[in-house]
Amino acid sequence: MNIIFDLGNVLIEWNKEKILSKICKNDLEYNLFNKFVFQSNLWIDLDNGKISLEFLENQLIDEMGHQYQDQIHELVWNWFNYVDLYDEVYELIKQLKKKNFQIYVLSNTSSIFHILLDSILSKVSSVLDGYVISCEVKMMKPQKEIYLSLVNKYQLDIKDCIFLDDLEENVEAARTLGIKAFQIKERKEISNILKDLLN
Repeated sequence: MNIIFDLGNVLIEWNKEKILSKICKNDLEYNLFNKFVFQSNLWIDLDNGKISLEFLENQLIDEMGHQYQDQIHELVWNWFNYVDLYDEVYELIKQLKKKNFQIYVLSNTSSIFHILLDSILSKVSSVLDGYVISCEVKMMKPQKEIYLSLVNKYQLDIKDCIFLDDLEENVEAARTLGIKAFQIKERKEISNILKDLLN
């Protein structure tokens, strides 16, 4: 059996409001960062592989001003230090590996993924059988091609795949391909699903 994990809100919290509230000193900065980073296409372009982390950082400094240089750097390169890691999920993944489950990641994310694997996701990295990330294949969920990219890359049988994602449209896209998929609405649901698989 193959378990395919999304990254944000499945293996690690993704909460831009929480990140911005930690990095920004006041409401003015919060609104400024939200506008230039998340209400523009820059973050989507990053996940799409159209721009690099370095380009994003330099572009934001040019647009917002050098007075925000340190905060921009922190947001681009270190945002994951301001969100929760789902440690209880990692423990269950280790147990699943012992029962010969294969573990994969399919995520709309940038090359920051490799930094995560070498740092806070190192526990997952050690048991990971493979991954496909949007910035490298220039496709994003819910495009069906990105799911097939993972399936074909690792020669998986769709009937033996389970997919966990927090967004309804991504889950629905997986289901149309015949993948058993679960939408994660609350953190505790992840553990419940994995415990059911263990049993």
